[in-house]
Amino acid sequence: MFSLVGIFRPISSSLTYYLHSMSSSLREAEASDTYYQMQNSHTKKTASLRRVKIDIPQKNSHLVVEAGTHLMSCLIAAGIPVASSCGGDGVCGKCRVRILSHPENIVSHKEQLKRSSTQTFQLKDDERLSCQSLVQGDITIAASYW
Repeated sequence: MFSLVGIFRPISSSLTYYLHSMSSSLREAEASDTYYQMQNSHTKKTASLRRVKIDIPQKNSHLVVEAGTHLMSCLIAAGIPVASSCGGDGVCGKCRVRILSHPENIVSHKEQLKRSSTQTFQLKDDERLSCQSLVQGDITIAASYW
Protein backbone atom coordinates (compact mmCIF):
# COMPACT_ATOMS: atom_id res chain seq x y z
CA MET A 1 0.00 0.00 0.00
CA PHE A 2 1.25 3.46 -0.92
CA SER A 3 -0.09 6.29 1.20
CA LEU A 4 -0.16 9.92 0.15
CA VAL A 5 -1.51 11.11 3.48
CA GLY A 6 0.67 13.98 4.56
CA ILE A 7 1.57 15.07 1.04
CA PHE A 8 -1.73 16.87 0.50
CA ARG A 9 -2.08 18.63 3.85
CA PRO A 10 -4.03 21.89 3.71
CA ILE A 11 -1.73 24.86 3.42
CA SER A 12 -4.45 27.47 3.47
CA SER A 13 -8.20 27.86 3.27
CA SER A 14 -7.82 27.83 -0.52
CA LEU A 15 -6.38 24.33 -0.84
CA THR A 16 -8.69 23.48 -3.71
CA TYR A 17 -7.38 26.46 -5.67
CA TYR A 18 -3.75 25.42 -5.17
CA LEU A 19 -4.46 21.89 -6.34
CA HIS A 20 -6.16 23.21 -9.46
CA SER A 21 -3.96 26.22 -10.18
CA MET A 22 -2.62 24.49 -13.29
CA SER A 23 -6.08 24.44 -14.84
CA SER A 24 -7.28 27.34 -16.95
CA SER A 25 -10.83 26.04 -16.71
CA LEU A 26 -10.66 26.60 -12.95
CA ARG A 27 -11.52 30.23 -13.52
CA GLU A 28 -14.80 29.08 -15.05
CA ALA A 29 -15.35 26.45 -12.35
CA GLU A 30 -14.83 28.99 -9.58
CA ALA A 31 -18.01 30.70 -10.74
CA SER A 32 -20.07 27.60 -9.99
CA ASP A 33 -21.78 27.05 -6.65
CA THR A 34 -20.39 23.52 -6.54
CA TYR A 35 -16.80 24.82 -6.43
CA TYR A 36 -17.44 27.08 -3.46
CA GLN A 37 -19.46 24.45 -1.59
CA MET A 38 -16.66 21.97 -2.13
CA GLN A 39 -13.96 24.44 -1.12
CA ASN A 40 -15.85 25.57 1.96
CA SER A 41 -16.72 22.05 3.07
CA HIS A 42 -13.08 21.03 2.69
CA THR A 43 -11.90 24.05 4.65
CA LYS A 44 -14.24 23.19 7.52
CA LYS A 45 -12.81 19.66 7.69
CA THR A 46 -9.16 20.69 7.99
CA ALA A 47 -9.18 20.09 11.74
CA SER A 48 -10.28 16.47 11.28
CA LEU A 49 -9.27 15.39 7.79
CA ARG A 50 -11.11 12.42 6.33
CA ARG A 51 -9.11 9.82 4.45
CA VAL A 52 -10.45 8.09 1.36
CA LYS A 53 -9.15 5.19 -0.71
CA ILE A 54 -8.57 5.07 -4.46
CA ASP A 55 -8.40 1.45 -5.67
CA ILE A 56 -6.59 0.81 -8.95
CA PRO A 57 -7.02 -2.89 -9.84
CA GLN A 58 -5.04 -2.60 -13.11
CA LYS A 59 -1.98 -1.47 -11.15
CA ASN A 60 -2.73 -3.84 -8.25
CA SER A 61 -2.56 -0.94 -5.83
CA HIS A 62 -4.54 1.59 -3.90
CA LEU A 63 -3.86 5.08 -2.61
CA VAL A 64 -5.02 6.62 0.63
CA VAL A 65 -5.57 10.37 0.29
CA GLU A 66 -7.48 13.12 2.00
CA ALA A 67 -11.02 13.83 0.83
CA GLY A 68 -11.05 16.73 -1.62
CA THR A 69 -7.78 15.69 -3.25
CA HIS A 70 -7.32 16.37 -6.95
CA LEU A 71 -7.33 12.97 -8.73
CA MET A 72 -4.68 13.70 -11.36
CA SER A 73 -2.32 15.22 -8.77
CA CYS A 74 -2.42 12.22 -6.46
CA LEU A 75 -1.97 9.74 -9.32
CA ILE A 76 1.10 11.61 -10.58
CA ALA A 77 2.50 11.98 -7.05
CA ALA A 78 2.19 8.20 -6.64
CA GLY A 79 4.13 7.62 -9.85
CA ILE A 80 1.11 6.41 -11.80
CA PRO A 81 1.22 7.73 -15.37
CA VAL A 82 -1.63 9.93 -16.55
CA ALA A 83 -2.15 10.59 -20.26
CA SER A 84 -2.40 14.28 -21.03
CA SER A 85 -1.35 16.62 -23.81
CA CYS A 86 -2.87 19.79 -22.34
CA GLY A 87 -1.07 19.77 -18.99
CA GLY A 88 -4.26 19.39 -16.96
CA ASP A 89 -6.21 22.22 -18.58
CA GLY A 90 -9.17 19.94 -19.30
CA VAL A 91 -9.14 20.46 -23.06
CA CYS A 92 -7.62 17.27 -24.53
CA GLY A 93 -9.74 14.63 -22.78
CA LYS A 94 -6.85 12.13 -22.70
CA CYS A 95 -6.72 11.78 -18.91
CA ARG A 96 -10.13 10.14 -18.74
CA VAL A 97 -10.60 7.39 -16.20
CA ARG A 98 -13.46 4.96 -15.67
CA ILE A 99 -15.09 5.02 -12.28
CA LEU A 100 -15.72 1.35 -11.51
CA SER A 101 -17.38 1.92 -8.15
CA HIS A 102 -18.98 4.81 -6.27
CA PRO A 103 -19.14 7.45 -9.04
CA GLU A 104 -21.00 9.69 -6.61
CA ASN A 105 -17.75 10.07 -4.65
CA ILE A 106 -16.00 12.10 -7.33
CA VAL A 107 -16.85 15.68 -8.26
CA SER A 108 -15.81 16.93 -11.68
CA HIS A 109 -15.81 20.62 -12.56
CA LYS A 110 -15.66 19.82 -16.27
CA GLU A 111 -18.98 17.95 -16.00
CA GLN A 112 -20.58 21.13 -14.72
CA LEU A 113 -19.00 23.17 -17.50
CA LYS A 114 -19.75 20.85 -20.40
CA ARG A 115 -23.48 21.13 -19.80
CA SER A 116 -23.32 24.78 -20.76
CA SER A 117 -20.46 24.54 -23.26
CA THR A 118 -20.27 23.42 -26.87
CA GLN A 119 -17.09 21.51 -26.09
CA THR A 120 -17.78 17.91 -25.12
CA PHE A 121 -15.46 15.03 -24.45
CA GLN A 122 -17.96 12.29 -25.29
CA LEU A 123 -17.54 10.95 -21.77
CA LYS A 124 -19.62 7.95 -20.83
CA ASP A 125 -21.61 8.08 -17.60
CA ASP A 126 -18.87 6.18 -15.76
CA GLU A 127 -15.98 8.31 -17.08
CA ARG A 128 -14.36 11.46 -15.67
CA LEU A 129 -11.39 13.62 -16.58
CA SER A 130 -8.83 13.09 -13.83
CA CYS A 131 -7.51 16.64 -14.28
CA GLN A 132 -10.92 18.09 -13.44
CA SER A 133 -11.98 15.79 -10.61
CA LEU A 134 -11.84 15.85 -6.83
CA VAL A 135 -12.11 12.63 -4.82
CA GLN A 136 -14.71 12.96 -2.06
CA GLY A 137 -15.00 9.31 -1.01
CA ASP A 138 -13.71 5.80 -1.75
CA ILE A 139 -13.57 4.97 -5.47
CA THR A 140 -12.23 2.31 -7.81
CA ILE A 141 -10.81 3.51 -11.13
CA ALA A 142 -9.36 2.17 -14.38
CA ALA A 143 -7.88 3.76 -17.49
CA SER A 144 -7.34 2.45 -21.01
CA TYR A 145 -3.72 3.68 -21.05
CA TRP A 146 -2.55 1.66 -18.02
